[in-house]
Amino acid sequence: MYDQNHLLGRAYFCLLEGDKMEQADAQYNFVLNQSPNNIPSLLGKACIAYNKKDFRGALAFYKKGTEN
Repeated sequence: MYDQNHLLGRAYFCLLEGDKMEQADAQYNFVLNQSPNNIPSLLGKACIAYNKKDFRGALAFYKKGTEN
């Protein structure tokens, strides 16, 4: 329905701005709902978790992203 590349691009720009991590997280979640093993989304979620100092969560997303 939605183009995943467009949504990922929007998420990347939200991350670059720094103060829009929640919007980026929502974009990544939307893509992951459509494609649960989408590697760029998993790595984006890992980045967000790391920036929130959720290191275990970040590691879990990185591991899932590298298993695929």
